[in-house]
Amino acid sequence: MHRPIDSDILLIDAASDATRLAILRELSSELSVCACNFIECCSAVSQPTLSHNLKVLREAGWVRSERHGSNGAHRGDPAESRARLSLRWRRSQPATTGP
Repeated sequence: MHRPIDSDILLIDAASDATRLAILRELSSELSVCACNFIECCSAVSQPTLSHNLKVLREAGWVRSERHGSNGAHRGDPAESRARLSLRWRRSQPATTGP
């Protein structure tokens, strides 16, 4: 039986990888980052692996990407992602009643 994947799980899972976390940190310090600039923060991974990690972050909602000719510009959207996660988490909690 195939269960649908919860978008919150995708969001958390995407940020739990060391390379993807390094990408998110790099994006948090810049308005927009060219893919070629991630080489500094992610020097231990190949370009295809870096592209894959950007795709995972994009699909989870952490990153937005735009093409500029042959280059890609990426910007983080962590506040929106955290807000979605927080809202869903609060809705899933049982209501508390006063004493």
